[in-house]
Amino acid sequence: MNEIKQKIAYLYLDLYPPGIEISGEGTCFDEEGRFYCCICGDGLPKILRVDQKKQAEVFAELSAEDRPCGLVFHDGRYYCCCLNGVLYVLNQDGKIIDGITPIYEERSLMMNDLIFIDDDIYVTDFRGDYIRRSGGVFVLKAEDRYRRAELLLGGLCSPNGIAYHDGRLFVSETTANDVLRIQLDRNKKAAEEFGVMPIYSNIGKGGGLDSIKMSSDGLLYQAVIARGRVLELDEEGIVKEIITVEGAEEGKNLLTPNLALNEKEGYGLILAFGSDGLKLMRFAIE
Repeated sequence: MNEIKQKIAYLYLDLYPPGIEISGEGTCFDEEGRFYCCICGDGLPKILRVDQKKQAEVFAELSAEDRPCGLVFHDGRYYCCCLNGVLYVLNQDGKIIDGITPIYEERSLMMNDLIFIDDDIYVTDFRGDYIRRSGGVFVLKAEDRYRRAELLLGGLCSPNGIAYHDGRLFVSETTANDVLRIQLDRNKKAAEEFGVMPIYSNIGKGGGLDSIKMSSDGLLYQAVIARGRVLELDEEGIVKEIITVEGAEEGKNLLTPNLALNEKEGYGLILAFGSDGLKLMRFAIE
């Protein structure tokens, strides 16, 4: 019988104090081990950077109408996708060098999260719910300069997090409360026969599966919003470990939408917020 381990993620850094209407999303580390996250609610939407000495600073400010949700570091640049349909490309000084609105059939995407496979971007379109399944996963190809969106898989329930490992995509559907595994064929299309399968369903109080990250050895780290926790799953959807943020058992820090892994240093950081402000919680990667 599978024994589920338990772990606590302890306070690493207070980013914002209580009393400020704030939310955090899209997270990543750069090649030097600095942490980045997207912030909404404190003036203009922005990207924060936290160095190894726990010093936080504004890396970039976005436009007032932006709702940044996904962030990734790739080939020396930062890519930030927004719910309002904009994809920003930033250099290492935090300067916006391109602002792109990818188009699919004359409409923009409600982009929630993104990853790179080679130089192409795979992004979730955060539409639909359990009844109206209108969300999807799209591909933005480098050869199109990311301006045209190609549908990979439609009919999804508010697809949110996305990860990739060894020919498989993993997508969390927030309103279906599950994780899908999408097998890609040699043309990087969703395999037609048994290519899409739910591998995990979240049952119980609160929740809603949010962003997801993949370790280099094939472990999924699934953030559960409103539960103050991250689940560690294998590629078959078996829960290996539950990582609970400090204070969650007392009803604090329950909003945990996103996380990032620093495998080189052996730890991860979870964004957690609520009435006690916005915090970073640290856990060890074993």
